[in-house]
Amino acid sequence: MEQKALTYTVLLTRDEYIAFRVRQKKQDRKERLPLLSFAGAVGFLAGAAGLFFGDLIQMTAGTSLCLLLLGLFCFVYDGMIAPLLDGGAAAKEYDGKEELRMATTFVFEGDRVKVDNGRVKGNLPLRLVTRWDVLAGQFSFAFGRELSFVIPARLLDESQTAELKNRMETVSRETPESRNTGGKAAV
Repeated sequence: MEQKALTYTVLLTRDEYIAFRVRQKKQDRKERLPLLSFAGAVGFLAGAAGLFFGDLIQMTAGTSLCLLLLGLFCFVYDGMIAPLLDGGAAAKEYDGKEELRMATTFVFEGDRVKVDNGRVKGNLPLRLVTRWDVLAGQFSFAFGRELSFVIPARLLDESQTAELKNRMETVSRETPESRNTGGKAAV
């Protein structure tokens, strides 16, 4: 059965890209073991114990306060500090990658995507996609480190998102040596 061509014309705003990358980085951090949060909780508890029971465990007030503050910093890093840093990095990436700021037309036909903007023009095989994600309905895909694209949620309905995800999963199964992450459906 022949798949129909899916065509999208995208002009991605800076705010859309930053919000997408912050959600993507948060999802990536969530998949890793939360050692920093765990260490922060342990440090915070040790500092609190030192403040209340410092004489019994032979911990000075200064040491207790340092452990308490270090633990608090580590504990809130993931929720408050990292998103600010990720937003800054995403803004720098958006400003640095010309293809993200240009209107781009994507035509998904079978196992290829035809890309056309002021910097890139051509047919790219989907098997060369090194990363793709579906986060909050937004679809992103990258060809290596230098060429990445995002199709915002406002252009996709659920059936189109499912169709793009299905095409990427099909290509991922056919080329197991590729480094596709598999679309992580997050809302």
